[in-house]
Amino acid sequence: MTLVAAVSLKGAPGVTTLAIALGAVWPGPVAPVVVELDPSGADLPARFALEPAPGLTTYAVAARQRGQAVGFDDHLQRLPGGLSVCCGLPWPAAARALASEVAAWIPAWRRVADPVVVDGDRLEADSPAQTSLLGAADTVVVVSSAERGHLALVAEALAQGGLPEDRLVVVVRDGRGARSETRALRCPVRGLPEDPRAAALLRGEAV
Repeated sequence: MTLVAAVSLKGAPGVTTLAIALGAVWPGPVAPVVVELDPSGADLPARFALEPAPGLTTYAVAARQRGQAVGFDDHLQRLPGGLSVCCGLPWPAAARALASEVAAWIPAWRRVADPVVVDGDRLEADSPAQTSLLGAADTVVVVSSAERGHLALVAEALAQGGLPEDRLVVVVRDGRGARSETRALRCPVRGLPEDPRAAALLRGEAV
């Protein structure tokens, strides 16, 4: 079973876009479920003209009623191309409350669906959902810009134990010119070239 968490430490470097891309190109016969767990408010409903439900709200109700983590099948919508997504809520206060409620179920997500890619967006120190997500994920993908300040935050989080070094991959957007900073990171680092057309498609925009 595979649970991948995509997060960032600062700004909006494209975590949701990367999570959708991972789901779209996932190797193997089974495409992942992409779960939107963004405490600051979901993006997928607005990007792709989806309703917030079914989604994480209906999942939380079902899990609460059964007292255990449940499968995602009844709580999914499909993006153009067929990728299955479990949408969060677009309103920050409600999204934060919902994320806190589902925090207890995250460690069991590997058992109820496989694979799962979770869009955790920007990490917040006081988010129980994100803490649970980092602890449960098989792989944590941190998306960063190539700015030195952003990469320094990743290095600092690693040094302080805020990121799981043994399960971490850092994806640097347009990472040319950041070699000295990325060499200092004690984890795999992958560059992601800028592709405005592909990014626009993954954001649901016409190109």
